[in-house]
Amino acid sequence: MPEAPHPSSATNASGNNPPTVALTQSPKTGALLLAAGFSRRFNGCKLAARLNDGENLFTHSLKSVRSVFADILIIGREALLEQGVYDSANGLDIVLNPDAAQGMGSSLACGARMIPGDWQCAAICLADMPQLSPATLQQLIEQAREDRIILPVHNSKPGHPVIFGAQFFAALQQCRGDSGARQVIKTHQDAVIRIPVDDAGILQDIDDRDSLQRLLDASEQLS
Repeated sequence: MPEAPHPSSATNASGNNPPTVALTQSPKTGALLLAAGFSRRFNGCKLAARLNDGENLFTHSLKSVRSVFADILIIGREALLEQGVYDSANGLDIVLNPDAAQGMGSSLACGARMIPGDWQCAAICLADMPQLSPATLQQLIEQAREDRIILPVHNSKPGHPVIFGAQFFAALQQCRGDSGARQVIKTHQDAVIRIPVDDAGILQDIDDRDSLQRLLDASEQLS
């Protein structure tokens, strides 16, 4: 098991170091992968957009999550299921949100209501973030606690995924609109642990055609 980060590498919302946590087995943490958006700024279905290797954006985002999490619940919508966007999610449960048009908060609440009873924490992952490092996901999982909210930070900017302990599942079920879980985080600042990570992928979602082109160009340069 990778060595736990030194306590000084994580700070709570007030800027103080969190209490030192004894090395114990991490709580069971599953992933909610939100994949029900309408891509309004993209002018098309961004999750179906093909990257340089021919696989779609959803598949690339899922790969990172699947390489780390044994338990994954995908929150989608019927139209994308029928279009084959989720075809790479073989063997995984897909919950269709009938109210997806109401925003990300609706899909998050839908997923939170379906969290299996044995999950002690849930990582809220976005299906338009293909550049997340599996090592970063593992780092966050190792900090997860049932009474904590784990928030990754890169260059002082908060990103995704955020991991919520079971203590906050009921609050997630009340999320609405496009603000996602921001209100839950704001309300429970004392429970937030900020984890600095050396991974710009926690900030890089694909919202429009320009951001997709930047990703394609960067991938081309690396190939």
